[in-house]
Amino acid sequence: MSIWYARFIKEILDPALRLHCELNGIKYGGFLLIQFENTSPNDGKIFIDSKQVSAEELKQLLSA
Repeated sequence: MSIWYARFIKEILDPALRLHCELNGIKYGGFLLIQFENTSPNDGKIFIDSKQVSAEELKQLLSA
């Protein structure tokens, strides 16, 4: 992800989404970068914000 895009998300998009969700009673968990080593969680490593996690941890995060 390019530096300008990451900064845009962190400084503009994420705060706007947080405010919108708060004002409308929507649960917002924040912005996370989810990456797969190959094409899916089934054929390689999984990373969330550059930290390696298990498939079970990914499922828990997405279902929370």
